[in-house]
Amino acid sequence: MAAPSPALTASGAESPDDRLRRLAGMPSGDALRIELRARVIEDWLPLAERLACRYAGRGEPLEDLRQVAAVALILSVDRFDPGLGVPFAGYATPTITGALKRHFRDTVCRIRIPRRSQELWARLASAGEQLAQREQRTVGLDELTADLGVDLARARTARLEASVQWVGSLDGDRGVPLREMVGAADPGIDGVETRCALRACLAELPARERRIVALRFVSELPQHRIAAEVGLSQMQVSRLLARSMARLRERFLA
Repeated sequence: MAAPSPALTASGAESPDDRLRRLAGMPSGDALRIELRARVIEDWLPLAERLACRYAGRGEPLEDLRQVAAVALILSVDRFDPGLGVPFAGYATPTITGALKRHFRDTVCRIRIPRRSQELWARLASAGEQLAQREQRTVGLDELTADLGVDLARARTARLEASVQWVGSLDGDRGVPLREMVGAADPGIDGVETRCALRACLAELPARERRIVALRFVSELPQHRIAAEVGLSQMQVSRLLARSMARLRERFLA
């Protein structure tokens, strides 16, 4: 087994980079290699997660993107050579990003955009990652185009075209199917105008007749119960109902 890296902290804690270098130095038949390899992959999973999230909302479920990124991370861990002098993040990032792009190319239907815009945006995206790492902050499009000597208007056009080239999933990426977010015809909307007109007609009836109509057609009481409620005979209730309905019909159809 390779000797522990000298870059250990005073407490003896081993950093992810230390574990990665130790893994690269272990022979494939070492019994401890499997456990260490799993720990190294776990160390760098947040990097794969961040890269996968960059491609969310482009027509593929985020969980699928996480799996693609995780597989690419595992390949990066297995192929990484610390002797080349390249930081692991600098080696793994393009590997994972490339795997995600191939996933979209092979599985997601795209709207074709001009090749010039595709190439420009790919160049801007790659340069943006490098510049952001160098400056240790988010880099705006205006700053990026100035650094590359690219026309800002062209860069904005390329960004806009790149943003619409992916066909969105009908099942959505946030757990809400798109069909549930699209409006549908309300079957009750056609009755709104009728109800408003009827309400105006009812308001013209005397208070006692409005009450009788409400008891009959809202509370659905029989005429003998209505008669007991309003203190009239059933015959009187029948006549008032007939007169009210005739008045409403005449007013409503006028």
